[in-house]
Amino acid sequence: MNKSLFFKYFFPLLIWMLIIIIISISIDFVLHFFQLAWIGRYLGSFGTVLIAISFVYSIRKRELFKSGSPKTFLMLHEYLSLVGAVLILVHAGIHYNGHLAWLATIMLLLNVASGIIGKSILRNAAKRLK
Repeated sequence: MNKSLFFKYFFPLLIWMLIIIIISISIDFVLHFFQLAWIGRYLGSFGTVLIAISFVYSIRKRELFKSGSPKTFLMLHEYLSLVGAVLILVHAGIHYNGHLAWLATIMLLLNVASGIIGKSILRNAAKRLK
């Protein structure tokens, strides 16, 4: 029997987003529990650097350099972006006092969601081509 569109497309996205949020909150909780919340200040910068490094995939995709497999660069892009997003969410914490911080967090989560949707589309396209 065919799965409904909800369970086929939306549910996996929802699970991934919940996992990312739970991991971020857990890391933030552990840092606060051990009174190491100051480390969170630097995780935002480190997460931004990881996301910037992940753009090497875009450069490789446009064939500005030819070395390496595009598939390898895509996997690197996916993992670095997810880890970078988690680190930025830990940096943001769950204690916002302004509208700009909430807006930035929502934009980050939308960006991550679009990446997960893109990965799902790519995976489904590969299945259909076979």
